[in-house]
Amino acid sequence: MAAIKPGKGASIATLITVCLVFFIDIANIGMANIALPTIQQKLGYDDGSLQWILTAYSLTFGGFLMAGGRLGDIFGHKNVLIFGMTLFNIATLVCALVNDKIGLVVARAFQGLAAAFTIPAAQSLVALSFEDPDTRIKAFGAWGAAGSTGFVFGPIIGGLFTSLVTWEWIFWLSLIVEGALEIAALALYFTQNLPNPTSSESDTKNKWSTLHIRLDIFGTLVSVSSLILLVYGLTAGNINGWHTPDVIATLVTSVCLLAAFIFLEVKVSQDPILPGYMFEDRMFLNVGGAVLGVAVLTVITDAVTSNKGGKQDPDALLEGYRAGYYGAIAMSAIGFILAFFFPAKKVKAVEKPTEGSPTETPPTQGALSESPGQSE
Repeated sequence: MAAIKPGKGASIATLITVCLVFFIDIANIGMANIALPTIQQKLGYDDGSLQWILTAYSLTFGGFLMAGGRLGDIFGHKNVLIFGMTLFNIATLVCALVNDKIGLVVARAFQGLAAAFTIPAAQSLVALSFEDPDTRIKAFGAWGAAGSTGFVFGPIIGGLFTSLVTWEWIFWLSLIVEGALEIAALALYFTQNLPNPTSSESDTKNKWSTLHIRLDIFGTLVSVSSLILLVYGLTAGNINGWHTPDVIATLVTSVCLLAAFIFLEVKVSQDPILPGYMFEDRMFLNVGGAVLGVAVLTVITDAVTSNKGGKQDPDALLEGYRAGYYGAIAMSAIGFILAFFFPAKKVKAVEKPTEGSPTETPPTQGALSESPGQSE
């Protein structure tokens, strides 16, 4: 489908809408963090299962993110965005109403799955809504600032509503805002000529018949299963001891599944979601290792602050977070100013001319510019 040039007003409205969606989705990663002690007291979580309120969202979000991008390429980014927002709102409603600890974790997992659909679609719409390269770079600067701000303010908003009202209002707030954004997105969908490219397969039947290949469903499920078992094994080992048979079996199975995932992507999958050549790219491995280190440190920090500091001295917990929050806010503001007012280099990190949509990412993502096209 040929791209349709959107009007300036429609482009700006689209940017504002998807930036706010990005803010809400990223904020929900840590919005429940400060509320964990209160949720534990209300629903009866033990220390080992409590972290799954956060982990369930992150696992499904990260595990299905690339699959969400491919769905947008196949069925259209506008369609996937609306579907993802609907799923997110339903899951958020369940989070606000559920009074069961397993139900809350499951609903959080579906929240993360929905975010994995909305964020790639929203990012693609940013790229498709602005044809001028300089304007597109500024739009991506605003996009990045929205996500960074959401990551910073998520725990602050969660702590504020937990202390002033109840922990359920963390999710009610998300539902109200995301619901309003979905109405705005639907209005743009039906009234504006926003681009909505799909794959070159015009026959819907053919799209569905090859969907399992395009999404690399088996590889995705193996990778997510490996991550879930790894997190469970590390959590159980910390509580029950590292020499117990179930912990050892879980960790060994996780490592085996991870090895199987790499083998599938390199040797078996017809259309791998993580192409084999990426494992030979030093820049990819370096960036992946750095991100993994940050992720591990974040999990450790969350475990210590939520299970220890938050119970013993909440004031000390908030004082400890203050420097990080203010510093992150300052960095987000500086990054936004630099991206908006200064010229930057265009980096085409996701592009395939035959089908799908081109996405130009900001310079901060340029490390992988030599390894194009993971949404296709």
